Amino acid sequence: MVHKVKTFVKVDLDLRSSLMSLTLTKGFGAKCSGMPQHMLRDQFDRLRVLLHQRKQQLKGMRYVFQSQITASAKHHQTSEMAIAALLIASCAKEAVNHIEQTYFVGSFDLQGRAIPLDYPHEYYVAALSVGCEYFVLPLENIKDLPVEIAPKSIGIQSIDELINYVLRCSYSSVYKESECINTTHESVFYYDQPHASRALELSIVGRHHLLLFGEPGIGKSTLIDHYAKTLPLLTREQKLSLWPIQVKRMKRLSYQLPVEHMKVNTSIAELYGGGVKPYPGYISLAHHGILVADEIDQYSRSVLEALKPSLEWKEVLLERNNYSISYPSEFTLIGSCNTDLENTHNGLFSDSFIDRIDLMVKLQKPDIGQKPKPFNYTQISQRLEQALLYKTSITSSFGGAQPLDCLHRIPITKEGMKMVQQLKSRDKTSVRRINRWLSTALSLLYIDQLSSLNEGILSEALSFRKWN
Repeated sequence: MVHKVKTFVKVDLDLRSSLMSLTLTKGFGAKCSGMPQHMLRDQFDRLRVLLHQRKQQLKGMRYVFQSQITASAKHHQTSEMAIAALLIASCAKEAVNHIEQTYFVGSFDLQGRAIPLDYPHEYYVAALSVGCEYFVLPLENIKDLPVEIAPKSIGIQSIDELINYVLRCSYSSVYKESECINTTHESVFYYDQPHASRALELSIVGRHHLLLFGEPGIGKSTLIDHYAKTLPLLTREQKLSLWPIQVKRMKRLSYQLPVEHMKVNTSIAELYGGGVKPYPGYISLAHHGILVADEIDQYSRSVLEALKPSLEWKEVLLERNNYSISYPSEFTLIGSCNTDLENTHNGLFSDSFIDRIDLMVKLQKPDIGQKPKPFNYTQISQRLEQALLYKTSITSSFGGAQPLDCLHRIPITKEGMKMVQQLKSRDKTSVRRINRWLSTALSLLYIDQLSSLNEGILSEALSFRKWN
């Protein structure tokens, strides 16, 4: 009889699903195909002793193991639990067939205790991507388990619990009602900047690139940090596209929209990624989220020019002599600087870079004589989530088209349509600028949850960007 289980084997930087099988033949001992012989022999001898101590007697046969994926010893170390499950299944006829649909990941020490995985997040992502039926892993690695795979996950503390699962299907499922996310933040007080706060909400809801500028110490970075803590939770589809990127850099999995902070000395390689084994850069780690560039006027011109194409593209292509790989990079840029961009930005940014920025807001010095107000994280977070839901209900009919291409499907008043026609008739106003202006107006519509674009909304949208 052939027994089969599943596990994950790392190939380069990716974990891949691998089927492992066991066949009993004449002879004695163990041999394998697809995994190092010396590693299998060590695991087989140690597991045989552990099973013998628990009165699980192996048969006097030759155990032939086969792995679907051939890999080195270090990439097969977590396959030991899968091998143990195959050996246990071969000891008794009452072994149930459910193990054929089960993924086993982990290993045991000399006493038969399950050894925790050093970085379990990559296995979470692999299990989520393949939609595994059952997922067995060390009990200590279940605390950060995503809710999508928690109902089918089984935590194992020792080889005794593995025996109970394989032979009697006895286990305790790890189930979570909701994502374990700490959304409470310490109450802070700040001097409100209504126009800048409105721009940050627009940037989050509508994915508009934003530049905040003003005098040093006026509160630009503080305001960005506050809003970064109000970002909505990721959807399942967003997790499936973002998490594989994060595990390549061995980062903790984000449950909210990600926030990545660039540094002034960021290089183009750090921005895009690369390397011998291609890793993602800042713009890919910020996929679905925000890329913060504080003191953006201090960045090198070459980095800003390299960033420019990514402000419109939704992916980055890495090409070397031995590989060509693309990573998604649909992010929102939020930059801040001390330079007054209303008067001059010559030499800091190219005209084409500035043209890709939707919102440019100047922060004014607040009246410090007034009492600062508390920053309500919960209220703002709920408003952003409601705006995104309202956005989804409206944009479903747009089909991903630009506002000008589907202007007849946008809810807009007659007075608002006159403003659009007037702006279209100007010689210096490009199609891209009109599209971005309408996109900003639509984002205001989503935040305020209004039924149609009117003259007031369109005028407010113009106030966030002076198109010279």
